[in-house]
Amino acid sequence: MKQARTLFDGLRSRARLGIAIEGAAWIALAVACYVFVSYGADRLLRLEVGFRAFLLLACIVSIGLIVARRMLRPMRIELTDEELALAVERQDPGIRQSLISAMQFESDLSSGRELPESPEMMAHVVTDVEQRLNSLPFHRAVNKSRINKFTGMAAGFALLVGAWAATSDDFRLWAVRNLALGSEPWPRDTHLAFDEVDATQPMRIAERDDVTLRVRASGVVPDKVVLECEFASGESTERPMEQIGDDLFTITLSSVLENLTVQAFGGDGETGTLEVHLVPRPRLTDMVLTVRYPEYLAREAEQVKDLSGDIRVPHGSTVELDCKSSKPLTSAQLVFADDQKLPAEVAADGLGITAKIQPTESGTLTLDALDTDRLGPTQAPQVFLRLVDDAAPGVEFKTQGIGSLITSEARIPGKLEIKDDYGLTAVTASFQVTEAVAATEATSETEAPPFEAAPVTGLDAFEPGGEEFETATTFDLRELAPPGADPIPENQRIKPGQLLALKFTAKDNFRPEPHEASSETMHFRVVTREKLLEELRRRQGEQRRELERVLKREQALRDEVAEIVSPTGDDPRAEQAKLGILAFARRQQALGRRSQGIGERYRRILQEFLNNRLFEPNVVSGKEAKIVSPLITMAATDFPESSAATAAFAETGSDDARRELVASYDRIIATIKRVLAEMEHTEDIAAVLEMLRIVIKTEEQARDVVDKHRAEAAEELFGPEGNRDKKR
Repeated sequence: MKQARTLFDGLRSRARLGIAIEGAAWIALAVACYVFVSYGADRLLRLEVGFRAFLLLACIVSIGLIVARRMLRPMRIELTDEELALAVERQDPGIRQSLISAMQFESDLSSGRELPESPEMMAHVVTDVEQRLNSLPFHRAVNKSRINKFTGMAAGFALLVGAWAATSDDFRLWAVRNLALGSEPWPRDTHLAFDEVDATQPMRIAERDDVTLRVRASGVVPDKVVLECEFASGESTERPMEQIGDDLFTITLSSVLENLTVQAFGGDGETGTLEVHLVPRPRLTDMVLTVRYPEYLAREAEQVKDLSGDIRVPHGSTVELDCKSSKPLTSAQLVFADDQKLPAEVAADGLGITAKIQPTESGTLTLDALDTDRLGPTQAPQVFLRLVDDAAPGVEFKTQGIGSLITSEARIPGKLEIKDDYGLTAVTASFQVTEAVAATEATSETEAPPFEAAPVTGLDAFEPGGEEFETATTFDLRELAPPGADPIPENQRIKPGQLLALKFTAKDNFRPEPHEASSETMHFRVVTREKLLEELRRRQGEQRRELERVLKREQALRDEVAEIVSPTGDDPRAEQAKLGILAFARRQQALGRRSQGIGERYRRILQEFLNNRLFEPNVVSGKEAKIVSPLITMAATDFPESSAATAAFAETGSDDARRELVASYDRIIATIKRVLAEMEHTEDIAAVLEMLRIVIKTEEQARDVVDKHRAEAAEELFGPEGNRDKKR
């Protein structure tokens, strides 16, 4: 059976060749699929290196699996002669297992062991098969059609890839991108690029700003361009761009809050990736305004740090500005009144700004700047410069403790307040004395006597240069008497029947001529002591009668409270009584305010007594302690307490509350009675003084009459006085 075994070896080789051909066909299919799938995907989608590497790796893995499963694993299977014999017999059923039997009989005969069958018969079978070997279908044991099919497949895929490689211009670029994983791009019909932006550098914008991007197309202009945005948080969005020209597309991203990258796609074109970085705007802080005043004001430069309101700047001033920046700046400028632009100086480190301006009109001053990112401040600092003239001083004088009627020995106290915007240089007081009749009959201002300096105390505290001056002043009419003269009517400068005018004047630093302003002129009518005493007594009587009315009202309220039914009892009038008691509480408050007004008016009357030298200071202070102070205290304490007690009685209605309420009314009534008695006593003093003055005046007039008659009698007896001297 040597010939049979030789045939089996050839058959075994053909089987392995068929396995190799079939594996090669599958490999060719995998390669062809990879070539055309990767080409189509990369040509249409322009895959990134990672995707292309994945496809190449998938192809290599597929080829490896094919080699392992379709070639190596089948070839490792051992094909024995018996298996091959069975494969031959399956191709010709007429053999009827004679080939496998002959091979087995030959093996048994050559083994030398006991045979289960007849050796002669077994040898006959072997000989018979050997004679028929050439006629057996060994050539049909391997499926030639299968081998031919896979051979055709392998050749077809190889020819397809080879033909595409030979005829297509894209094969080289495909090989570079998909086999060598190069970055050479596919040629495009449409070219897109960001307009007016250097896409190789990050685009820097301010936080929360809108950013407008423009994409210019060339080649085949697409109908639609889409912007793909990828934010730092990982969120991705696609937004269509608006076409604003034949080849220009635009989009605005509103209020950008985080870094992002953008890329535009349209047609088969795409832009490069543009990074958008958010950066803070510069903050301009610590701004200080220095106002340098014109020379005539003689003032040092003033720094203004509170810029919340208007900045008053006099004509001729220069305004200097200093400011710091949180980021280095490249340029800065002042914008004044929306149309004037003045350059500002940026410090060497870019973190400081200095500028100056001499305004010629009022307007808003804005400081603008640009940093290294060409960004301006979120809110440019601005102030309003109000250009003002150096106004005249404001002078206000108010008398205190004196009325329009005064005596010739009065003191005129008051409070003087003077304000100027840029400093005072002088403060003076002046007075004018006119005759009452002459003043009413005057026909022109030239007939009135001029004002002259008044010896007013309190002005010695004035220091030139200040913007405000406030002081208490006193104009004592006794100071107008000649030096060393007694303050008697003959030596007084101001006499009853005259009019006194008093005013205060202030000057500032204005040039060429200082501004001069005066207070309101205060006019006083000089009257006799008797006339003023009569007037003051009349006013005292008015206040006393007013207080008597308060007393009468308080007594009536006290009686009603003492007799009114309990507001919380069972009496049907209780609710009405409660409303009435609450009304009493409000009346107590009103009576308290009336008492306070009486006290304040009476204090002014006493001050007029004092300042007109009608009462001594100790008398005035004593009367204030016994009249004014009790009234003020009663208004501030007793009446409010009584009002609260009245309200408490309205709520509780208890007998204790009623007794406490009546006691509070009694205390107020007692105080008012004491004050009224003191008022009457004060009026009596004034009446006594008035009567005393009348007696003194009558005595003086009688003495004058006696002296006149004596002189006339002497002249009749002895002649004129000059003749008497000659006779002597």
